[in-house]
Amino acid sequence: MKSFKKTTLLGILSIIFFGCEDKPVNNNNTSIVLKTQFELFNKEIEYNKYLKFIGDDSILINQVSMLVSEPTITTSGGPIYNNGIFYVKKTSPLIVLSGLDISKSTIASVDFLVGLNKTNNKIDPTDNEANAVLKTAGQDGMYWPGWTSYRFFVIECKIKKSDNSITNITYHVGGDSYLIKKNLNLASISFTAGKENIIPLRIHIDKIFSNPQGASLNYHTENTTHSEANQDAITKKLVTNIGGAITL
Repeated sequence: MKSFKKTTLLGILSIIFFGCEDKPVNNNNTSIVLKTQFELFNKEIEYNKYLKFIGDDSILINQVSMLVSEPTITTSGGPIYNNGIFYVKKTSPLIVLSGLDISKSTIASVDFLVGLNKTNNKIDPTDNEANAVLKTAGQDGMYWPGWTSYRFFVIECKIKKSDNSITNITYHVGGDSYLIKKNLNLASISFTAGKENIIPLRIHIDKIFSNPQGASLNYHTENTTHSEANQDAITKKLVTNIGGAITL
């Protein structure tokens, strides 16, 4: 009987000390999640409300959205691809890259497109075989039927001067020639193996209009583009500024 009690006690102690031990980390389950957020002067934007803007001007944002595709993580072991398409709008969607094994490599950078490659750019959103994200984007007016092309970046807003005069802004960037390629350095960020690592992907609305690394827009006169040939100068400024407005 004593032997049985001793054996039972040892079993209980074994469960206490060893049964609750953490499971080994599965490095292959490491993922990077880019959580997108539109900001105005480093604060999340409020829609349909006049906010302090540049100088004495105020801005009211009705809509801002973009299509992001083909995010790629570059590691010391090589690139890791995600061929997905992401429709970025108010809901702050997540762009996910999973299946990383960071025990064997370091993470250097992430690349993605603001826009679509030529093949995806021709997919009609009404096509039953179309990517579901493109169907949703098409329903929101991100598709130009006459161009058979998507709008890559859209911002529609009003800018009010101190004298209460209002300029309507309509910037629609799209078409194969205005694809934006973005690279972000991740080398200084620490990642936890086997976990979901969330990184904010910030889109600074103020820098779309006035970007120290780009070309400032006179938004009271350069206030419209649909990426047509006669609007090339404005669109090129926007493409440069949008690229510079996206940061971690």
